[in-house]
Amino acid sequence: KLKGAFLMLLAKIIESYGEGKYEGTFRPSFGYRGQVADVVFLQPVFKHIHANLDRPIRIRELAAIASMSEKYFISFFKKAIGLAPAQYVHQVRMNKAMDYLRKGKYSVKEIASLLGYPDASSFSKAFKRTFRAAPSRIRE
Repeated sequence: KLKGAFLMLLAKIIESYGEGKYEGTFRPSFGYRGQVADVVFLQPVFKHIHANLDRPIRIRELAAIASMSEKYFISFFKKAIGLAPAQYVHQVRMNKAMDYLRKGKYSVKEIASLLGYPDASSFSKAFKRTFRAAPSRIRE
């Protein structure tokens, strides 16, 4: 659970940074600047992900934005962020889903559509796997 909570926090910070809402900086630890530069280099990828949450996002298109091969992009992304690209996209979607549910403006079906899921059932299953609770319970 701790690892999952940490990954969600990390994804939320990176998401906020990509949207220009995070005002902190990424400081290198132990004098290593590579990871900070990697995160900054990936900003166009983060922006693309956040702008296209309503549809399936392919590794191929993210790698093209970063001007890398798919295989190298996956390892580069994982080294920079600590998550595989697909895990990151999933976390961003789940964080956004949680925001939508807490605001109470949208139905589960609408949220599924807004986040690129084919139907409410597949969205609910993904949400339950992530948060161990049904989306309808978050609303209550």
